[in-house]
Amino acid sequence: MSTPIKLMSIADNEITQSQGLMYVRELPEMTGMLFKFQSPRVLSFWMINTPLNLDIAFIDKDNMVVKTERMIPFSTRSVTSGRPCVMALEVMPGVLEKAGGGVGKKARVDFEAKQVVFDD
Repeated sequence: MSTPIKLMSIADNEITQSQGLMYVRELPEMTGMLFKFQSPRVLSFWMINTPLNLDIAFIDKDNMVVKTERMIPFSTRSVTSGRPCVMALEVMPGVLEKAGGGVGKKARVDFEAKQVVFDD
């Protein structure tokens, strides 16, 4: 198994999902925020009021990472999953690589332990 990413929070409702990491100025190493949706949909994110550089990984219903992208602080450009997904993981740049995550990797989310690991 890969190095786990600790989840500082899980956004699983409309309020926490729309807030995301807005106004957050620091994210500890190997920590992230998971967005969990009830059903598959094309996901769309932007960086309004978000001062951090972030990487995002879009995860489909089979727990496969289907797309990753770098997001720029305060950008209003929409970053989409391009296809239906049920989760998105936001982390600091480089964390996905350190955790062994990337397109084609399977994400295993332990909601009780609040962490994500990627299959080798």
